[in-house]
Amino acid sequence: MNNSIFFSLYNLAHHSVVFDKIAVFITDPFIYIMLVVISIYFIFDVKDLNRKFNFSFILEKVKSFVPLFITGLFAWIVGDLIKILFKVNRPFVVFSQVEALVSESGFSFPSLHATLIAAFAFAVYFKNKKFGYICLFAAFLIGISRVVVGVHFPVDVLGGFTLGFAVAFIVKTLARKLNNSSI
Repeated sequence: MNNSIFFSLYNLAHHSVVFDKIAVFITDPFIYIMLVVISIYFIFDVKDLNRKFNFSFILEKVKSFVPLFITGLFAWIVGDLIKILFKVNRPFVVFSQVEALVSESGFSFPSLHATLIAAFAFAVYFKNKKFGYICLFAAFLIGISRVVVGVHFPVDVLGGFTLGFAVAFIVKTLARKLNNSSI
């Protein structure tokens, strides 16, 4: 089933230069744009424009960003350790007919792109459901694009989303217990 879904999505590529460029954009620069947007969301608030920039303001902003930073760092480290443990080859290594649209190396499971963007998106969702849905949709697009461009199997993306959710939930729970506030 994993291979069947993979080829259903992967076979969308290599038919249209425009579609391929969109898929590549979503898989790589778009993830970084979303990570920056989410980081800014965690650091700044519209109400901040009228506040005085002093040490306590900066400390408050750092304190609001730390859980997100920890979420991303922990998700990346755990995902990387899982890659080393499972050593799953990428689709273009398993299937000689697969020509990836982007260059990747290393093992496939879990997708670190999916892990990181899911961790950030779920962190947003736990803080603000409306913006969280937008971020989760963007994460879904990024995850699907990783399959379309031929560098991940669907199970890699699903594993990344699951890990991202778990890490964001754990960090949110710990942050609440430590600070009596949510991330």
